[in-house]
Amino acid sequence: TIDPRLQGLADKAVTDAYNKAIHDPDHPLAMSLVTVDPSNGYVKAMVGGPDFETKPFNLATQGHRQPGSSIKPFTLITALEEGISPYRTYESAPQEFHFGKHSQETFVVHNDEDSYLGSCDIVCATTYSDNSIYAQLGLEGLKGKTIEDRTRSIAGTIHKMGYDDPISTTPAMVLGGLKDGVTPLGWTYAYSTIANDG
Repeated sequence: TIDPRLQGLADKAVTDAYNKAIHDPDHPLAMSLVTVDPSNGYVKAMVGGPDFETKPFNLATQGHRQPGSSIKPFTLITALEEGISPYRTYESAPQEFHFGKHSQETFVVHNDEDSYLGSCDIVCATTYSDNSIYAQLGLEGLKGKTIEDRTRSIAGTIHKMGYDDPISTTPAMVLGGLKDGVTPLGWTYAYSTIANDG
């Protein structure tokens, strides 16, 4: 299913990015690229790393990495499927969530650089990738009696959309903090469901 033209562009993009990154000590050197045709699921291009001969590990299929904020669309989709309006408003501010047995565990959420939007709807929170609002939506706004019920709903959405590996359901998962991370290929398949109109 590989498209040689796209594969060539993918190889060049990863090589160029890798060559640029080796001169920047703060830039991670692990990178991969996957392109999937959403209409049929065919892999059109895949690069598992900069040089398979010297580092025979395919990051695209074997590398489990934290998805970070790229998990937020799955929370949004779960909310929309539950009938939650994208115009529901939350307060963008530091958050503290209590969970576990007798609510003895605490999950604290801050936005990047402690930057907050004030009162903001889900559309706005999506535009600015607001952690505090997405944590409230995922951990309190969705249906379910407990935080784990709600995180399991999000994990269920991710699996329905085509991701096969386990997804941890701790509170941190709403911001992409997963126990085992995700593979680029599997994550691309799940995202291709969005591109394929669900």
